[in-house]
Amino acid sequence: MKTAILLIAAALICGCKPDARVAQHATEIAALRQDLATLKNDQAQQRQNFKDLLATVIEYNGVMGTNIAKLNALVPHLIAQNAYVTSSIPELIAVSKPRPVPLSNYNAQAKPSAKKSSNAYGVPDSVYQEIYREAVRQWPGNYEMQEFRIQNQVEAYRKLHR
Repeated sequence: MKTAILLIAAALICGCKPDARVAQHATEIAALRQDLATLKNDQAQQRQNFKDLLATVIEYNGVMGTNIAKLNALVPHLIAQNAYVTSSIPELIAVSKPRPVPLSNYNAQAKPSAKKSSNAYGVPDSVYQEIYREAVRQWPGNYEMQEFRIQNQVEAYRKLHR
């Protein structure tokens, strides 16, 4: 705006008439000044955004530093736990191995006989074999249930054939 006034004043002092070109230039100068003001505002906003971002990065850097320190303190403990677990694996395997169902003096070479009982349960071998096979089929891998099933079936057989 000041520039336009100066141009008009200069034209009047010189005795020149302001023509359309001077007016056009004055309008362009005003538009450029407006663009410059907008750019300055944008620059100030970008500086503020950068400062905010830098503050956030510094804050997160502090948090990360704290977390790294905590992790560094945990590493020796985790290594010790890993060594303990690794050394305990054979014990865990020994404890977790499945126990086989006791066959209780089962004699595989003996010929099955419906009347003769050669096992500790007091039932014929053929009956015991059938009970055993059925328990294994119904409860594969669950040795406690197999043993429970065998004991119940043998007891039921003995009650029926007294």
